[in-house]
Amino acid sequence: MAVNNFARYRDLQSAIDTHQKWPRVMCFGDSWFQYPGESVDIQKQRPRIFKKSLFFNEGVAGRPSKMYKRGRDRVARALQDYGFDVLLLSMGGNDVVGEEMAEFVKRKDEPQSFGSRDWGVIPW
Repeated sequence: MAVNNFARYRDLQSAIDTHQKWPRVMCFGDSWFQYPGESVDIQKQRPRIFKKSLFFNEGVAGRPSKMYKRGRDRVARALQDYGFDVLLLSMGGNDVVGEEMAEFVKRKDEPQSFGSRDWGVIPW
């Protein structure tokens, strides 16, 4: 795991103490934060690309959206207590699509279409 990617609050707090000005990002939701694995794993790529940001992973593979209600108060406290600047929310994928999802996911050797939209400069 990267030095700026955390799954435990005590490790995040230690990093905050060391890098107080770095943006803090909480990733909450379902398995999209671990999908699809290997070299394109979102959980691995975020901290590699955004080196001077602190990521806290609250994503749980297979978490149904209804489970959000159970953790809502805890997450709201954490957002405030740790001063997160960004909340990345991923929900609903496994609520809507099951095993057949694999047939729609590109293999890593397939080219990616960037579409025709000009997304502008990424602000980080």
